Amino acid sequence: MIIWNVTFSQEISSFNLDSRSVITPGITATTNITLHFSKNVRRVYFVDECVSEDVEYSFDMKGYLTEDINRGKDLITDNKFIHKTIYTYHKDMVERALVYDNDTLTWITNYIFDKDKVIQYAEANKGDMDEEILFSYDNKGRLVKSISKSEGIITNTEQVTYQERGYTITRKSGAEIYTEQCINDISSKRSQTIFKCDNSINRIYEIDYKTKIRRLIFYFNEKKRERIIARYDNNKNIIEETVYFRDGKGYNKINLYNKDTLSSSKTYNSDNTLTYEIVYDHRGNMIKECNYKTKEIFTCQNSYNKNNDLIVVSVFLNNVLICNKKYDYEYWD
Repeated sequence: MIIWNVTFSQEISSFNLDSRSVITPGITATTNITLHFSKNVRRVYFVDECVSEDVEYSFDMKGYLTEDINRGKDLITDNKFIHKTIYTYHKDMVERALVYDNDTLTWITNYIFDKDKVIQYAEANKGDMDEEILFSYDNKGRLVKSISKSEGIITNTEQVTYQERGYTITRKSGAEIYTEQCINDISSKRSQTIFKCDNSINRIYEIDYKTKIRRLIFYFNEKKRERIIARYDNNKNIIEETVYFRDGKGYNKINLYNKDTLSSSKTYNSDNTLTYEIVYDHRGNMIKECNYKTKEIFTCQNSYNKNNDLIVVSVFLNNVLICNKKYDYEYWD
């Protein structure tokens, strides 16, 4: 399957109807900002007493995550472990990720670029090639084909064709044929993507840019079941999401924002009973988590340094202190 640079959450946040006319494989960089740190952070080291682990993040001068180290103890065997991932980048895209377990290289993820386009994606387990995807483009620079291999054997192929206002992906995996057809209607400001397996619809994804509503509709035994409905604001944030189960019941989630930072999220049952709630502070870090079914209330007292980075998080369960998280920082000058 194509390693999409555009995910569902990113896709619904875009107001450009042509946003998926050019499909880009790859993974964008994780940064100190996306991890809720300040932009000049060079290294973060924190001890999490809640799970008996300590974590270390390192960032380059652009703010890109270059190293992620996790040290802890296996809950089953009680053995200590060190899990480390090292990242290198091509501009703002991940080029290579090396995974080490207890100083032994165990996994390699590698993207090969031709100028700014990914032409090959490969995964290797302990040095042995496990998964490989080859990408090809047309003379306009648009992705038109991908070939996936596992241990050297072709597992599926994907062919992309572009229309004036959309695209169609045809995926062949063994004897099965999957299609994904996206149609962007400029006049009505609507986008619809239809997913089929062997010519039978299994789900439809819709975006209405006027009402800022998206829908994900599943089909079971050729019967239409609307499963997810979401609304988003002018800043492209999801403010309400409703999920339906097969029995018609489900839940509704309401999100509130302070500018673009999530400040609270409440989840209601189909009978409008509040079941779950999370509250965040000005930096998007949690200060309260309430499970009204189990009557468990977690609260966090967050302390910050002069750079507005977390230094201590004290975690309470039903007003009783259970653990702390402590952070140390190094900054780029």
